[in-house]
Amino acid sequence: MSNIQPNQKETNIGIKTQQARPQRPPTGSASKPPRTPNQPVVDAETVEAIRQSNERSLVKPNGTINVVVYDDSGYPAPDSPGDPDEEFSAEKVRELSFWWKQGGTLYTALQFADVVVGAANWEEALREVIAAVDKKGGGKIIGSLQFWGHGSPGRAFMGGDVLRSEDFDNKPLPNRVNLLPLIHQIRDRMHTKYGSVWFRSCAPFQGERGKMFAARASQQFGATAVGHTFNIHVWQSGTFAVEPGKWPEWDNDLGVRDRGKRKGELQISSPLRQRTVGIFQFYPPIHGVGCSLPTRLIGMLRNLFR
Repeated sequence: MSNIQPNQKETNIGIKTQQARPQRPPTGSASKPPRTPNQPVVDAETVEAIRQSNERSLVKPNGTINVVVYDDSGYPAPDSPGDPDEEFSAEKVRELSFWWKQGGTLYTALQFADVVVGAANWEEALREVIAAVDKKGGGKIIGSLQFWGHGSPGRAFMGGDVLRSEDFDNKPLPNRVNLLPLIHQIRDRMHTKYGSVWFRSCAPFQGERGKMFAARASQQFGATAVGHTFNIHVWQSGTFAVEPGKWPEWDNDLGVRDRGKRKGELQISSPLRQRTVGIFQFYPPIHGVGCSLPTRLIGMLRNLFR
C-alpha cells in the first residue's frame, strides 16, 4: 500500500526581501559608494536552491549517466484520429518514432545522453535500461532517465503497451509480465541524490489519475518523477516534478479546456502556458525554482518587486 497521503504537499522555495543589501568591504580610496537601503535581494537559501536547480538543469553531475528510451514501434497514439485528412492523422503520428530516434541521435551528439535505446513495449524498455547501466559498470549511476512515447492522463505508452499507476501497485495487466520487479531493479541503479525519471509524453500527469501516476512512479522508481499535464510537441507545458513520498498539488483541470465546444479536451502545449520547457532542456526542473532559465528569471523578478 502507498504511504502517500493526499494532504502531503511539495515545498516550493520562494524569494524573500530584505531591508538592506549587505555592503561590500571597501577595496581602496576609490571604492564605490554603498548601495541604497531597501533594495530587495535574494536570500542565501534561495541562492542555494537556484544553484541546485542549475546543477540539475544545466550540468551533468559527476558519476552519473543519462539514459533515453524512445518508442520505436511506430505505433500510433491511443487517441489518433482515423480520418487521414485530419492534421494529426494516424499515419503522421506513426512518424514520431522516426523523429524520436533522430532526437536521440541529436541528444547523443550534444552529449545530453550517454545511452539512447529504442523499445516496442515496457518490458523491453526496462530491460534495456538495466542492461545499459550494467554495461557502464553498474551501481547507482542513473542521473536522468527519460521515456519518450505517447501518453494520456494517468498513462504512459511504449508502443501499444501501457504503463498505469496500477502497475506500480503490483497489479499487472492480464497476460503481461509484472513490471514492478524490473522497476525496482532500476531503482537500485538510480543515483541517490540526482536520480530522476521523466515521462516525456502527452499528459501523463493530468487530472487525479495523473497525480496518482506521478506519486506512485516516484515512489517505486525511488526518484523524482517528472511529467506533463498538456499534450506536448516541441513545447512541453505543465511540467511538474514529484519527489518520493510527496503528493502532487497542481490543479486537476490544468491542461484541459474549460469552455467552448471542446470543453474537457486536452490542450496543446505552447511557450505561453504554465511551466513550459522546450525539447532542448534535458535535465528536469526540480526544487520548485522554475522550469527553464527564462522562467526562473521571470519568477525571481516577480517575487523581487511584488
